Amino acid sequence: MTINPKSTNLPMNSAPPNITMTPSIMGPFKLVLRWSGLDLSEASVAQSGWLKTIRMIVVCIFICLPIFIKSLLLILFDTRPMSLEWATILVLAFMALNGLSSALCVIAWTKSRFLPKLQEKLAKVQNQRSPLCGKTCLTGTYRKIVIGTAAFMILWFGSSMRGILYEGEITNSSEPFHMGYPLNIATLYGLDPIVSLLIGFVSSLALLMYVLVYAHVTREWAAFNEDLSNASRIKQLAAQGLLQKLSKRQVELLRLVKFVSEKTELFASLSTAFGALTFAVGLYQIAAFSKEMTLVMNIFTFLWLNCGMIVVIITHKQPSQIQIEINNTAQLLLAADYSQISKDNEVWKICQSMVDRALHSSTEMYFLRAYAMDQYFSHKVLFIAPNVGSLMVMLKKMGVE
Repeated sequence: MTINPKSTNLPMNSAPPNITMTPSIMGPFKLVLRWSGLDLSEASVAQSGWLKTIRMIVVCIFICLPIFIKSLLLILFDTRPMSLEWATILVLAFMALNGLSSALCVIAWTKSRFLPKLQEKLAKVQNQRSPLCGKTCLTGTYRKIVIGTAAFMILWFGSSMRGILYEGEITNSSEPFHMGYPLNIATLYGLDPIVSLLIGFVSSLALLMYVLVYAHVTREWAAFNEDLSNASRIKQLAAQGLLQKLSKRQVELLRLVKFVSEKTELFASLSTAFGALTFAVGLYQIAAFSKEMTLVMNIFTFLWLNCGMIVVIITHKQPSQIQIEINNTAQLLLAADYSQISKDNEVWKICQSMVDRALHSSTEMYFLRAYAMDQYFSHKVLFIAPNVGSLMVMLKKMGVE
């Protein structure tokens, strides 16, 4: 059946509908961020006064300081290179540093009011949606975040308690965070499970903020593509007014992507680096020392190895999904009925400019401001990291220390 474009009323031609917005980028996790102690969005003398501002800064320092101390002690731990103890310490050190960098990123994001600014930009785009658009639910994402956060915190807590429950040694040593976990109140040993839980919490908080930010942007791109697909299906792309609205909306979305990429580039770089290093050293540890380690230690090493890999995958999956949606825009436009579009020269130019934007735009960030992180960067990392671990195993077997 042939549909007459003139007699078909696409909802987007009407006034912008009242769309129910998500109250916050964080959704149900808004209170988690507010009570995390890392939220400095209101840390302003003009807004909150001296007393409240100083109190919020002190709380942030109180949270970051033990993580910094543990990271420093793990890095400076004196042990023989390439040994089992060295590998175990490095795995924990890299993930502790990931926790420290995550905490600092959360502080920077909240202090710069990244989320409120993003919400304003999203609102401008959301108001241009078609009322029939169904890309609104993030319940599945919330569920995955809860499960992932719980698993990560349990892994950290279990690692810190492993020595107490299975491998503890009673000793008079006063060295903090010793591999033997000395049972001495004078050491920092007693705080280790608490600090480990704290690292797991702040790492998860930063990652869930990162995931939710990209989930909202991806949802808007998916909604845009759905509206574009509907317009193409009922042959409304020939309407110059509608196509101009879609073109402006595409420009806003590309600006939104650039804004998010700039704000999250540092976190993506550090998260990738520490995740890949954890993966490589964990692989070395389990390949070179599996026979020397207890069953519990083998299990935890295997979990940390996979944890590092998952961190890398999650970090790069989010911008990759946006890039897929950007590419889908080009595919939808190229698949449109050009016999309708080409009749009007202005419509043809607008459509061509939209295709060019989609083909030449990307979510590209830079790893440590040096290497481009495109949608295939995680594949490269997960190719290099296992080879680094395998090389370490070869060096160990050759007696290189």
